[in-house]
Amino acid sequence: VALGAALGAALGFGAQQLVRDYLNGILILGENPYSVGDVVTIAGVTGTVEEVGLRRTVVRDVDGAVHSVPNGEIHVASNFTRTFARVRERLLVPAGTDIRGATAVLDAMCAELATADGWEERFVEPPRVLRVDAPSPGDAGIPILVIATVRPGEQWEVAGELRRRAIEALAAAG
Repeated sequence: VALGAALGAALGFGAQQLVRDYLNGILILGENPYSVGDVVTIAGVTGTVEEVGLRRTVVRDVDGAVHSVPNGEIHVASNFTRTFARVRERLLVPAGTDIRGATAVLDAMCAELATADGWEERFVEPPRVLRVDAPSPGDAGIPILVIATVRPGEQWEVAGELRRRAIEALAAAG
């Protein structure tokens, strides 16, 4: 009798989880917070969505591992490739740096990147120096914040190019 009750309870809990997976799947398919091809973080997994179904969502991470996430486990979905994306770079310059001069160098670099061949079509709003940012514990310099709005999925490549150009421009300016 006890075994039967335990088995019944286990089946009941399993069915409850299955129902939760399917109900969340219906909501995900209906509300469309992400689609196949989007880069997301769901249930602690970050990667590209390969499949969205009623019971599960399949995500491939940057290392190539495939994760099958039950839809009932998805409480928050962060989509990095919907409509537009932001590039937000904190560039550290050494203490004692002429901040106006460094800002002018970075502004010129931003203007150049915004109109460079192969890069201009990636921007929704061109890069610009936003402000001298508040230092964080452990910062080895003064942070200057540069932002841009880009087409979805372009943020990682644009951020890398922006950092490369910023390093070169600041070095060339001394």
